[in-house]
Amino acid sequence: MNISVNFPCDDFVECTVFVTGGGSGINFGMAKCYAAVGANSAICGRTEEKLDEAK
Repeated sequence: MNISVNFPCDDFVECTVFVTGGGSGINFGMAKCYAAVGANSAICGRTEEKLDEAK
């Protein structure tokens, strides 16, 4: 899915989002979408292995 079709790429430029549970699942998908439209995306989670894969 091309998220930039629904959200102009400049809406989130210079914004930072912090996604909890961002190592996998829907929250990881959200973090990727925010990054795709220009946001700085930070993730945290309970499982270090998943976070390593996600980064």
